[in-house]
Amino acid sequence: DQAVHRFGGAVGRAPGVEVGQERVAPLFQGPAQTRNFEDRAGRQSLDEVLGQGSMGTVWRGHDLNDGSPRAIKVLKPELTNDKGATRRFIQERDILMTVADDAVVRVTDMVVESSTFAIIMELVDGPDLAHVLESMPDHRLEPATAVCLGIEVCQALTAIHRVGIRHLDIKPANILIEDREEVRGARITDF
Repeated sequence: DQAVHRFGGAVGRAPGVEVGQERVAPLFQGPAQTRNFEDRAGRQSLDEVLGQGSMGTVWRGHDLNDGSPRAIKVLKPELTNDKGATRRFIQERDILMTVADDAVVRVTDMVVESSTFAIIMELVDGPDLAHVLESMPDHRLEPATAVCLGIEVCQALTAIHRVGIRHLDIKPANILIEDREEVRGARITDF
């Protein structure tokens, strides 16, 4: 019997469930474990760690059905029993699902599999602004570039404010840059 969990439209399977020829859980335990799982849209694969924060790990992944790239944020295992942490994680997904703006990273799904929580997002294949600044002479942008990025960030903040949300952690590390060569295409994330 396969126990299926539903939360806000997301579907997941209980640990130990066989999906095809692969074992779905335990998930995300290390290189020896399977790094594939199912969401509503199909099967996802975790390919490499992009970064880690206080709440979880963000992976570069891809959809096993069509190969499209994804960013997959997985809640830290030690936080899955913390009701406050899981509520904030779920709220982040809900927030990002309500905002439709090119300057905000889009969420496509959420997976809840027993004690595993994962947010499936579009992949912004570029550095964050903190890394861009570290690589610049004097750690500064050219004035025209700074103005353009500022406008893009303000556009994103306006979009989220329209739906009644405040981003309480705007900082260079939470601003992704789509075009690393021209340093443009700011996208905010990590609510």
